[in-house]
Amino acid sequence: MSDSTPSFSSIKLDLCHMINALNGSRTIVGLLSESDDEPVANIAGTALIFVEALQDRLQQLYLDVEACERTQHGLG
Repeated sequence: MSDSTPSFSSIKLDLCHMINALNGSRTIVGLLSESDDEPVANIAGTALIFVEALQDRLQQLYLDVEACERTQHGLG
């Protein structure tokens, strides 16, 4: 962890990377949730709900950071 204060752009970039990684995970889990193996499909279905909720929250955090950035720069 760095001693310096992160910038809005670095926070937004980190959030983008995390959202993109979750996109890939969501695709894989979505495919597993359609498995013919019922236990696998059930577990993957539950995991899919979690991954989607996490992705939604990260997207909202990204929008919140953008709003803070605009406010700090007098644009909001």
